[in-house]
Amino acid sequence: YANGKQTLFLVPSVALAMQHTTTLMANLPYTVATACNNSPKAINSREEMAAANILVATHGAARDLLMHYGELFSFEKINLLIVDECHYTSGEHEYATIMRNFYHRLPREMRPRVLGLTASPLVNVKSGTDDEKLRSMLGELENIMDSKLASLPRLGIAEEDMGHVATESEERCVLYHGPTTGGFTDLPNHDNIGLHEVRVREFNQFVELYRDLGPKLTSIYSAT
Repeated sequence: YANGKQTLFLVPSVALAMQHTTTLMANLPYTVATACNNSPKAINSREEMAAANILVATHGAARDLLMHYGELFSFEKINLLIVDECHYTSGEHEYATIMRNFYHRLPREMRPRVLGLTASPLVNVKSGTDDEKLRSMLGELENIMDSKLASLPRLGIAEEDMGHVATESEERCVLYHGPTTGGFTDLPNHDNIGLHEVRVREFNQFVELYRDLGPKLTSIYSAT
């Protein structure tokens, strides 16, 4: 993070923004900020975001920061771009818009490294789509992400070298009594950042869940 560089972590929802922020803060020795919905409107908030080593942002918030506050936020200042659920990067989705309007307009030597994360690189594929069309769709995703798809087979890792792979699972109910010692790190404050009242209700529900279950189970719940 020398020379004021920053990592931008794009996510498609507020819930994922909070989940990833909490996980990063708990496991990395770097400063982490969160941008979602109308949070970029507060001047102090923008300055804190720009000063953080890692900025976790919903695609809408990231677009607004890049469009309107270029003196603080630009791809020239990003050392690593992480795109969660990167299969959305197509068509007119905000992910694709950000890549086209900000990333691809930079000279190649000035672009940040890109890491896309997804369990399903293609979505909404029609039944009967042939292999050639699938390869074309994957190629389009690689082009707009300026990346190469990586999977275990592509990396030359055979299934027998992966260790234990579960093919069947057993579901059980386990009674959870809540934390027995100490508390958890507080989630980022969402007061006075311009969230819509519907989002405030959703966030308050998320906070209650976090306090009742703790970060581990809340992360599992939010990912499902």
